Amino acid sequence: MTNINDYPAWRQKLSFILDFLIVFELIINTHSVYYFALDRDYYTLYILAGLICIQLVVLPTAFLWEHLKKLLPVAGAWSAYIIIYALVSGGDLKRLLAKFIVLLLLLFVYFYGHMVRGTIKQLFKHYIDIVFIIALISVFMWLTCSVLKYFPATSPFRIEWGADRRIWSFYGIYFHWQNDFFIHGMRFYRNIGIFTEAPMFSLHLCTALMFDLMINDHHTKFRCHPWPRSGRGRVLAHRRQTGLPFRRLPYRRLPQRLQRLERPRLVRRRLWRYRGPSAIRLLETAAPLQHRLHQFADGHPL
Repeated sequence: MTNINDYPAWRQKLSFILDFLIVFELIINTHSVYYFALDRDYYTLYILAGLICIQLVVLPTAFLWEHLKKLLPVAGAWSAYIIIYALVSGGDLKRLLAKFIVLLLLLFVYFYGHMVRGTIKQLFKHYIDIVFIIALISVFMWLTCSVLKYFPATSPFRIEWGADRRIWSFYGIYFHWQNDFFIHGMRFYRNIGIFTEAPMFSLHLCTALMFDLMINDHHTKFRCHPWPRSGRGRVLAHRRQTGLPFRRLPYRRLPQRLQRLERPRLVRRRLWRYRGPSAIRLLETAAPLQHRLHQFADGHPL
């Protein structure tokens, strides 16, 4: 089946829940403290692999031969590389095979099924929602626990991050250990959420924001579409993205014109004194990026 509506209703509902859990486990497996915990094994990789297997049973995927014949040489070369790397480096062969071959193939089949059924955008929406929930919890806990110190740390938490590190856990949903500076005797910690470092958390936040701006079809009243169709919407979007006001009426349709730009040098020379080089480069690069992301969300390869 290549359409999600061809499956029974109970399979669709169960698949929706499994997709949410799989995306959550993918986030947990990307440098979270649970993945690098030393005192306790959270079996994050095993849970992720088990959820994917259940999802593949709920919504089975049929491979097309023209796609499969392109995958087999790449899979064979990748497997040979991982085996040679494990033998040369002396690492744990079973762990490397399970992580970089078995799990990777399961993820490929899982994402391939969503691409065929045209539901890949649903995964992006799950990712946006989960990161948004993590951000809300981390901001609240950072203010109340790390800054104002209303709630004390509940227990220490050991992770392997460059070394055996002991960090502080707040009810198992928020952690801190990176202190940047002192102000009037107060120690300020970075907001790392549930991740090992603040840059790992910021990567998820930026990725979710990019998906929300360029792929998500739902837009709240607090912001407009990156490339709105109405004249007033284009003016507000351009002001927000460049910080510069419109000075002449013909350039109010600048974002749509830049998407189908045929003579970029001529337009760039004409607009140089009005917009500045940074604004022009921003609009020229953002429009094709949004178009490619929409193509990927609709099931077309990048």
